[in-house]
Amino acid sequence: QRAYRFVQGKDWGFKKFIRRDFLLDEANGLLPDDKLTLFCEVSVVQDSVNISGQNTMNMVKVPECRLADELGGLWENSRFTDCCLCVAGQEFQAHKAILAARSPVFRAMFE
Repeated sequence: QRAYRFVQGKDWGFKKFIRRDFLLDEANGLLPDDKLTLFCEVSVVQDSVNISGQNTMNMVKVPECRLADELGGLWENSRFTDCCLCVAGQEFQAHKAILAARSPVFRAMFE
């Protein structure tokens, strides 16, 4: 395994990892049905890493995911709602984008 130091403002990755003509050549079978599938393996370093005498990198800190709480807050406070659901005589304010993203039935209704 190799460790790479990513510096802000510099390219991340490999510019010439695979030649375009090789990728597009049907004989190589890399684009079945014109779709490219990539497999990425990512490791998060918990401690500092020293790469051949370079300065030690800081530990990577992954922020806590609060998406569910934030979406719940939008619903509970009826913020930015754009539709109303009427169920058993009760009305619920809702968000079309979230309903459509989570339900093929709502997606079809809103198209």
